[in-house]
Amino acid sequence: MNPEYKQLIRGVVFEFVQGLVQGYAPKVTGMLIDLPVSEIQKYMVNFDLFLQRVSQASKLLDKQ
Repeated sequence: MNPEYKQLIRGVVFEFVQGLVQGYAPKVTGMLIDLPVSEIQKYMVNFDLFLQRVSQASKLLDKQ
């Protein structure tokens, strides 16, 4: 496993998140990148799962 994996995909994740939740994009991206690598790999190959994770993170931020 590449130790810089999370840093490498951060930009890609941010671009997609920004298109979905503009106000929270940096925070949601950080929350998604902080997940375990195995979870990141799952949502990187399954767009429906990615959308679900973005929605979950947005809802958590809305509650704050």
